[in-house]
Amino acid sequence: MSEARLSRAIQTYIRSLPNAKVIKIHGNTFTEKGTPDLIACIQGRMFLFEIKIGSYKLSKIQKVRLKE
Repeated sequence: MSEARLSRAIQTYIRSLPNAKVIKIHGNTFTEKGTPDLIACIQGRMFLFEIKIGSYKLSKIQKVRLKE
């Protein structure tokens, strides 16, 4: 399974939940480095998802962003 396919599956699941919203972040020159792939709010709780498949690892900046 690719990261894109997993991302779509996660988004579909979150959208099926009551009181839930998910936004896919498309990285570009205006996006802060290390911003997670998905931002979601589920029943008032915020979740950030950095999606990795296989041997891919978080970059140093991604680790910093997730820790923040």
